[in-house]
Amino acid sequence: QLLERMIDMELKQVDPLTKNSLFRGNAVPANAVGYLPRLVGTEWMKKTLRPLFEEVIANCQKGLSYVLDPEVIKAKLSPQEKAAAQASSSSTGENDENKVDPVMEKVNEQLEKNRQNVREMLLKATDTIYDAFESMPVGIIKEAQLIYKKVYAKYGDFALNILGGFLFLRFLLPPFTLTSIVGLPAVIDESPRKALVDQCRILNSAINKGTV
Repeated sequence: QLLERMIDMELKQVDPLTKNSLFRGNAVPANAVGYLPRLVGTEWMKKTLRPLFEEVIANCQKGLSYVLDPEVIKAKLSPQEKAAAQASSSSTGENDENKVDPVMEKVNEQLEKNRQNVREMLLKATDTIYDAFESMPVGIIKEAQLIYKKVYAKYGDFALNILGGFLFLRFLLPPFTLTSIVGLPAVIDESPRKALVDQCRILNSAINKGTV
């Protein structure tokens, strides 16, 4: 079987010292193995991810923010918001030495809200993806089983890391940075684009650490 041969070739070509790179390179075996999910699972992937992306876009349009950089939050505060923060601080009558910069207090307040928004976005994404595994196309399931079996025979439980990386990095995460894959415009507003890119980065880091 061609797929099995490609998996065997990838396992043979990749040095054990760099086994983390299995099925992530651009060699023919890795590309061949990575092509099958796109061939048989693109519609499933669109059905799973597009509603998530549309929700992030809608949330940003409603004014919800996912920005985690305090300097960016500060720069986006309107003059009216800064003036209101200053006025609120003046009305408290605190001694100058006890005062905290009222603008930074506003920034920190917004930062905490944004962190909660990001947490909720990530939980929604992971829950949705894991729930969708039940309806994953049979072709992807069989390929995943074969990858796990072959990698486990050579590297034991490390096969789980490789399988997770393969499914996410090769198939599920690219649409977060290229929304046209799920049928949305290739260019979307900056706020949701940045939110989805940051979400991809966080999920990628978690996968590489084996925590997803």
